[in-house]
Amino acid sequence: MSQFFFNQRASLVNDVIEGTIIASPWNNLARLESDPAIRVVV
Repeated sequence: MSQFFFNQRASLVNDVIEGTIIASPWNNLARLESDPAIRVVV
């Protein structure tokens, strides 16, 4: 993939999760902070 789609490969999943939370039209998504390797969205 090119730099047009993402900045760093290591932060790709975190960037997608943050974008999904921000773009949610109902503002009903939240991210649970735990271990950096575990990603949970509720």
